[in-house]
Amino acid sequence: MADFDTLCTKLEYVHPDLYLYQSREEYENNKIKIKSSMTDSISISDFYLKIAPFMANIKDGHSMMLPPITNDLIANAKKDGKTMPLRIKVSGDFFIVDYPVIDNSMVCEGDTILGINGIHSKDILGRMYSLWGSEKGNGIKEGSVNAYWSPLLWYMYRWGESYEFTIKRGDKMEEIRLEGVPQSVAIKVIKERQSQKKPESFSCCFSSDFTKATLTIRNVFQETELKVFCDSVFKEINRRKIKDIIIDSSFASSTCSF
Repeated sequence: MADFDTLCTKLEYVHPDLYLYQSREEYENNKIKIKSSMTDSISISDFYLKIAPFMANIKDGHSMMLPPITNDLIANAKKDGKTMPLRIKVSGDFFIVDYPVIDNSMVCEGDTILGINGIHSKDILGRMYSLWGSEKGNGIKEGSVNAYWSPLLWYMYRWGESYEFTIKRGDKMEEIRLEGVPQSVAIKVIKERQSQKKPESFSCCFSSDFTKATLTIRNVFQETELKVFCDSVFKEINRRKIKDIIIDSSFASSTCSF
C-alpha cells in the first residue's frame, strides 16, 4: 500500500500533463479501486499486474512499468521448471507460432493460435496490452508483448505442465495438447535457432538488363513489413517499366498439414 502511495505522489509531482488522456476524476477513481483491492501480503507479480494498467492509462507512451523478475520466476527457472513447447509472436489479436521447440509437435511455423488452455488469444492479449502505456496499433504494445510474453504468461496463469492449443492453419482448426518442456530444453533450441543466420523475409532481384524482377516472399505474416516492401519494390518496377515479374512464395508454405 505504501509503495503505491509513494508512486502516486511522485507521479502527480513530476508528470507534466497527467490528465491529458484521462480526467482527474477517472484518475482518482482508479486510485481508489486499486487501494481497496490491495493487501499487505500481495506478491510482487500481482502488484505489477494491478499497477501496470493504472500507469498505462496515462497513455503518453512513456509512463509505464516493466515486468519484474520475481523470486518465484527465478526459482522456477533454477529448478528447470516446464515452459511452453512453442515460441510464439504477437500479431494483432492472435499469437503466431514462430517455431516449435520439440519435434513431432503437430504444430507448424506460421500457425495461428486462437486460444490457449481454454482462453481466447484475444482475451489473453487484451490483458497483456492493458499493461503498456500507449494506444494499441502503434507498434509499442505489440513489440513490448513480444519481448515479455513468457514472464507475463507465468505471472498471469502459472502455466507450465501442459498446454491445450486451438490452432488454425488455412481454413482448418484443431485442438492440440502438448506437455510443457523443461526450460533447459527450450533454451538450448532457442540458442541454436538464434545462432542460425536467417534469410531476409522479403527480397527482390532484378535481371542485369532490368527486364525481369523476381520477388521472394518467405514470411506472409509480417503484414506491415510486407506492405512496405511491396510498395517500395513495385514503385521501382513501375519506374523501370518491368513487365516480367515472378513472385516466389514457396518458402512461405507450410510443410505439415492437418
